Amino acid sequence: MLFRSLAVEKVTTAAESVEAIHSAVALPVDEILNDVMSRGQNPPIVGPFTTAHEKCAPGCRFVSWGIWGDARHQAKRSCHNSGQAIDIHAIVCGGKTYPSLSARFTNYASCMKGSLGVIYGSGDHRDHAHIELRHCDMCVGLHCRGMRK
Repeated sequence: MLFRSLAVEKVTTAAESVEAIHSAVALPVDEILNDVMSRGQNPPIVGPFTTAHEKCAPGCRFVSWGIWGDARHQAKRSCHNSGQAIDIHAIVCGGKTYPSLSARFTNYASCMKGSLGVIYGSGDHRDHAHIELRHCDMCVGLHCRGMRK
């Protein structure tokens, strides 16, 4: 019985830690936008994403894995390389974190599909939502323009 109690306590502590981390790294949409613009970047996804996010999750923040393609994305055709996609890992509403596998996040991803292209729940996108401009430029390398899907 003691073992089971300690196991439950360990799981609860881990869940609370994850929640605290997500809350700490989640930023309001305006803060993300200001940060991106202050670095001289103007990714095309920001405006449409901001509008859709505020419609689908008013007052909520989001945990993003980024807009611009990392080295893995840059080596292949990707909408991230042209700044036309963003990966969202969780949303934080009213201080509660809804990770990518929660029902609230699934509803959020479904709502976002009304305005933008969304890949979620399959392949490389099981643990986050890939949100992109419809008919985005898929290209190789960073800050590129090029091939349509």
